[in-house]
Amino acid sequence: MFVSVVGSVFAAAALFGWMMYRSAKSMDRAERDPKYKRHLLYIGAAIYGYGVFAGVAQVLSGDAPPATLLAAPIPLLFVWFYLRAAKRVKIPPD
Repeated sequence: MFVSVVGSVFAAAALFGWMMYRSAKSMDRAERDPKYKRHLLYIGAAIYGYGVFAGVAQVLSGDAPPATLLAAPIPLLFVWFYLRAAKRVKIPPD
């Protein structure tokens, strides 16, 4: 039992370290490449936009109470911030 717990913790730590390495590598690329930075911002907006869409769909289907829609403006603000930031990224002409 002890060995499996220690092995699981080690595997989780290794996975977390690899994910942090990939994240740092991605952020370094985003600093150097404005197209990639814009792409990441659009992906962030799409993730929050899908969350709003899924929430509204659940309310319309009756799976969630209508009070859930009170929280919809928060992710909509995130979508707006991401899209505004993506629009402001200056891409130099080739």
